[in-house]
Amino acid sequence: MMKAAGDALGIEPTRISGKNRYETCIAVNETFKDVLTGNCICVATGADFPDALAGVYAAMYKAPMMLAAGSLSKKQTDYLKDKNAQQIVVFGGKGAVPDELVDKIAKA
Repeated sequence: MMKAAGDALGIEPTRISGKNRYETCIAVNETFKDVLTGNCICVATGADFPDALAGVYAAMYKAPMMLAAGSLSKKQTDYLKDKNAQQIVVFGGKGAVPDELVDKIAKA
């Protein structure tokens, strides 16, 4: 499938991946760091896809997405420290991304 897509577009596709969806999200952010130059981080639950669809907002502001679960992995925490964002935009209600998790993101 990747080869067929690349052939159709006349490019050599590159797979971006991680151990899970959360690490894959960080890998995508790191791959496109030259494009994701905004000063905010957009956060959506990694457990349910509709909130992550609001990532179009992130693209408009050139902001990386962060898929969140109940806690942050070391890889996520390290990424946040390196990014040093000035703003956090959270998609979904407190049931999707609890305030405690937003606080952890802000502190990182």
